[in-house]
Amino acid sequence: TGNTSIAGTLGVTGQTTLAALNASGAVGFGTNYNKFTVAATTGNTGIAGTLDVTGKFNANDLAYITLTRTATLSITTAGTTITWQSIVSSRSNNITYSTTDVTVGKSGYYLVAGTFATVANVSLTMTVQRGTVNYTSNLQSTPLSTGNGYIFNFTQVLYLSANAVIKVVLTPSANTTLNVNAEGFAGPSPILNIVQLAGI
Repeated sequence: TGNTSIAGTLGVTGQTTLAALNASGAVGFGTNYNKFTVAATTGNTGIAGTLDVTGKFNANDLAYITLTRTATLSITTAGTTITWQSIVSSRSNNITYSTTDVTVGKSGYYLVAGTFATVANVSLTMTVQRGTVNYTSNLQSTPLSTGNGYIFNFTQVLYLSANAVIKVVLTPSANTTLNVNAEGFAGPSPILNIVQLAGI
């Protein structure tokens, strides 16, 4: 079988080629064995240098959620906080929602993108509220007219701390109603996409 047992330390000064490496304990490479490490119990991997990826990179720990409503909603010039009613899609439990509140479980940078279609041709502002802090998008006054309403698109990139709670507030120039249109159709609305860009 070629099985070899070594009770002591095996020192190799040249290159070693392995078809497979099976280790019951932690694995480490480099000076002091700390340049590339794999923890035995968790599988956590540490890389001291730069990681270059030329192929596909899957970051399953980075979360996203897409929320919508199942019923139309009246929005007023006083500002209306959107109550979300349904999850379109999501990955991981890092981002959750309850009515108006969206909670991120981990600190990091997040993209917050909203798409809204109104019945009336109005101007519209989207504000993302985090506690007493408001992140307000530029006023949009020239929406695209579709067969399902007047469409608005807003995008913000925010740093959010762990367990931060955000709300989305829409302020139109005149009272109107948000249409409900599914993704893949003209004027998808109301759609809120929150994507974790990087975790810290």
